[in-house]
Amino acid sequence: PKTSKAAPQPQRRTVKLTHPDRLYWPDQGVTKEGLADYYAEVWRYASPYIVGRALALVRCPNGISGEQFFQ
Repeated sequence: PKTSKAAPQPQRRTVKLTHPDRLYWPDQGVTKEGLADYYAEVWRYASPYIVGRALALVRCPNGISGEQFFQ
């Protein structure tokens, strides 16, 4: 019999965000909290392509127009 792997269920965000109102993309009005909520919504679709893979993170501590570096 065929078995199908069920998609992971979305989880409520359990981390506390510092500065949830910080604007990541000011022109579009995207906040840190808004981006975190979006990631929580799409996680069940994106996780099969992300889990177990290397990940690079671009840090922009002073906004996207300031200094940027990989972490």
